[in-house]
Order: sequence, then C-alpha cells, then structure tokens
Amino acid sequence: MDNYHAIYIIRSISTDRIYVGSAINYNKRFTQHSYSLIKKNHCNSKLQNHFNKYGKEDLIYEIIELVHLKENLIRREQHYIDTLKPFFNICQKAGSTLGYKKPIEKIEKERNFKLECELIKLKNKPITDLIDSIIYG
Repeated sequence: MDNYHAIYIIRSISTDRIYVGSAINYNKRFTQHSYSLIKKNHCNSKLQNHFNKYGKEDLIYEIIELVHLKENLIRREQHYIDTLKPFFNICQKAGSTLGYKKPIEKIEKERNFKLECELIKLKNKPITDLIDSIIYG
C-alpha cells in the first residue's frame, strides 16, 4: 500500500455527508485534516463548522480507491466529486481552490504570523543592519 496514492472520503456518521479528497501520502493528509480541525483552523469552513458542532467522533476517514500512478490521482478524484456530489467539498474541481474564500479571521491570523516572523528576524539583526534597511530599503 506504500506505493499507492489514495482517493478518500471524510464521512459524517450523523448526516452521511461527505468530503472527497486525494492524497499522495494518505497518512500525512489524514493527520493534516485532523490536526487543523482540532486546532479550529481547517481551510474548509463547512467541514470545520460540522466538526465544531458534532465533534471528532462523528467523522470517519475512508480510502475509497488506491491509485498506482500519481498522474491519475486528480482525474480519479474528479470522477468521485462528479459522481458522489460531496456536500463538504467547497471546490467542485479536483486539485483546485477556485470558489474558496478565506475567512477574514484566517487572513488576519496569517498576516499577524508573518509580522511576528519579521519581528523575530529584526530582533536577531544588529542595529546597524536595521538602520541600513530603513534608509536604503
């Protein structure tokens, strides 16, 4: 199974609604989904809202197809999106983020994180470098 990529679904036990996704490394993708849902910062607002309401026990992760060639992954994911019409998929095109709009809170968090990183970089520079960067850009 290590040489295969996967098409997977995340299924709600209580509503039977699903999310269809694909992964080059299923275990890594599963961990990413779980971690961001628990941290309440999943990029899919429908899935995050459902998780917040029903909890982690309501979601089941299932592999529905193993795909041998990575080149076929997006095509197979699109097949399942078209066939199953998943409720939780915001984007109806596999491999695309078209139609996805980041919540303002997420944009602000990312902006603040970048600013914090810049401040850390500045704190580690000698004062002469800071003055030079202000004067000379």
